[in-house]
Amino acid sequence: MQTFPPRTLDAILQAGCSALTTVKDLPLDTTKGNLLLSNYFHTHVANALGSSVISIARDDLAPSQAQYSAHTALAPDSTDPPEDDEEENKPEGVSNLQTVGEAKSGDSFRPGVRFEETETSEPSMNEVRKRNYDDDGIEVPTKRVLCPRSGKSYYSNEVKMRPTDRYRREKPRYGQAYLQRKKPPKPNVLRKRRAMRRKVRMERLRVSLYQAVKKRIDARRKGEVQKTDNFVESIKERMHNLAFQQVGNANKGEYDVDEALVVARVIQQIRDGVNGGIKGQDGVSFIQQYYLNKGLKVFKERGKDAAMKELDQLVERSCWTPVSIKDLKESEKKKAVDAMMLLAEKNDGVTVKGHCVFKGNETREWLSREDTASPTASHEAIICTGVIDAHEGRAVMSMDIPNAFIQTLMPEQEEGEDRVIMKITGLLVNYMIDLDPTYRDYVVYENGRRVIYVVILRAIYGMLQASLLWYRHLRASLEEYGFVFNKYDPCIANRMVNGKQLTIRFHVDDVLASHMEQAVLEDFFTWINERYGGLKEVTCTRGRVHTYLGMVLDYLKKGKLKIRMNDYVERMLDEFSVKFKESDSQETPAGNNLLEVGKGKDLDKAYQTEFHKFVAKSLFLSKRARLDICPTVAILASRVRSPNQSDWHKLVRMMRYLHSTRKWHLTLSADNLHVMKWFVDASFAVHPDFKSHTGGVMTMGGGAMQALSKKQKLNSRSSTHAELIGVDDAITQVLWTRLFMEEQGYPIEKNILYQDNMSSILLEKN
Repeated sequence: MQTFPPRTLDAILQAGCSALTTVKDLPLDTTKGNLLLSNYFHTHVANALGSSVISIARDDLAPSQAQYSAHTALAPDSTDPPEDDEEENKPEGVSNLQTVGEAKSGDSFRPGVRFEETETSEPSMNEVRKRNYDDDGIEVPTKRVLCPRSGKSYYSNEVKMRPTDRYRREKPRYGQAYLQRKKPPKPNVLRKRRAMRRKVRMERLRVSLYQAVKKRIDARRKGEVQKTDNFVESIKERMHNLAFQQVGNANKGEYDVDEALVVARVIQQIRDGVNGGIKGQDGVSFIQQYYLNKGLKVFKERGKDAAMKELDQLVERSCWTPVSIKDLKESEKKKAVDAMMLLAEKNDGVTVKGHCVFKGNETREWLSREDTASPTASHEAIICTGVIDAHEGRAVMSMDIPNAFIQTLMPEQEEGEDRVIMKITGLLVNYMIDLDPTYRDYVVYENGRRVIYVVILRAIYGMLQASLLWYRHLRASLEEYGFVFNKYDPCIANRMVNGKQLTIRFHVDDVLASHMEQAVLEDFFTWINERYGGLKEVTCTRGRVHTYLGMVLDYLKKGKLKIRMNDYVERMLDEFSVKFKESDSQETPAGNNLLEVGKGKDLDKAYQTEFHKFVAKSLFLSKRARLDICPTVAILASRVRSPNQSDWHKLVRMMRYLHSTRKWHLTLSADNLHVMKWFVDASFAVHPDFKSHTGGVMTMGGGAMQALSKKQKLNSRSSTHAELIGVDDAITQVLWTRLFMEEQGYPIEKNILYQDNMSSILLEKN
């Protein structure tokens, strides 16, 4: 074996290998540390040297790679083609240099090879061949000559160099073997080093924060604080929610340094998300309400004008009257409640609206539930009357009464009964004196602040009894107009006009009316607008499609009522933390493990809140337009107190089902308004505590008008017993629906209950 230094290699190549280039064209195996030569190179070097083995030493490498030894067999193989034949087999116009270059792109090329220019004092024979000249004998520049080297540091002219010239690197071509290699784990030393760097960065951040705060405080003390622009002043308070603007020190707290940094970053992200950065073009803004003092800082003169306008409207409508403190009983003074002025900016970004409200939460101590609970139209009644409208082809009109509560007078006080007293305090006292100077005579001082006592004459917003007072007022007006209320729903009323029934349903100030003639609805709208449109005109919607109580009621198809809640489902999916792709789908809302308690850890506080929130939203949806998820929601509703991971997966499955069926709706129709059909069934001992489950639906021809899915409260001994309990669970709705329809003027000829258990049927008939 003969050993040659690297400088001798060029001489060898020039002497015996006219078809080869310098070492820069040879592939370097960095894995084994060998300098591999192509088969074409083997043949020519063996013939030139007459040797069988060559070992090439690299003395100029780093100490860790002091020598690369390559023991490569160079004796010509009997199977190799002769030299002349190889030249003949080459395509025309392809030189030996190109053939050697092709070996670089083969499998012998190894990753991790870097290339650099080779600087030589005298050009070799191969380099001379590579030069190109034009017709005038001028040399044409060629591509830079690159040579491979390892990715680690190397020595050049006895100087240690590092491979940092990235712009001169050629991207290696990695093979599958390299890509599929197993990467060694990173040592703990590197992890500790990164942790120390993070710690240093955080410490520098804290120091810079402290210095900035101190600089700001010092500037304030010296009076050198510059005035900020209007934009900064306008958004300064928008980052705070109304819940954090309570009066007093109850909601104030202190943070340590780490907590303060987290809170500051969250506030910054919220501000950027809401305001869209500096320009505010990409953000989404939500209406924020401010107490008077906070609102005046944000809106300045606009806030003051909005508060003055709200007080002026209340005074003009005689919502209260001032009273001297001498005329108040001691009990009335104790029950006096403060007035609150809330300011909010509308979506146009210019208009500021003021709301003067009654702080009604303090009145719960002496007001009972009967005095504050107001009836509303039941969903079952709205669906039944809606199916009647579709079956008979009635015209439908929806209306919205503005300022409903303020149009309601307070009831006359009986002898010895306390009046409702409200206290106007703070800046509101100044505003009231500016509006009406006579209020100056009623100003008193309490705990260093000015107060005006007023007696409430109309139901204003915030009063717990305002909704009930409005219901009584509206009912009295409708009865005076000729309406007769249904005994089984206090918010459904009927009136015969031209031999046909005029039906109205109302939920607080939302009214839905139907009649066979459109002219009758127009007359009713005129009456209600004259009665309640003095302050602001009553809004009205005509046609065959109406939005009522979160539902879209579609009467476009004759004889059918379609109930849609597509927008509600879309909002649920947008608010849900788990995002689904368009291709995600689910065939059923629940799996076979729906009734199982499931395994897994309990959800943390944040996920419990989200679980409860979306189960409640799904419950609202399942009672109206999506009865198909009613059984799933009934089970999930029993898990809201302590949900676990299995319950969360069930909720995600149901939400995925809603995602894939978000455009589904409920279609209802009636074959005969005098025939009702009920389908009731029970699943025996399916719950972990061996209780059964009841399910049922009601229809009058097409679609389920009512649905029932609930866990039975009693343990049953058999399926027959479970079926009897199931009928008992549904009998309330069965009887109520019959009585309601008969009160509406549609006597029920057949009220059929279907079951699949003959034993229970015989027991029920007995």
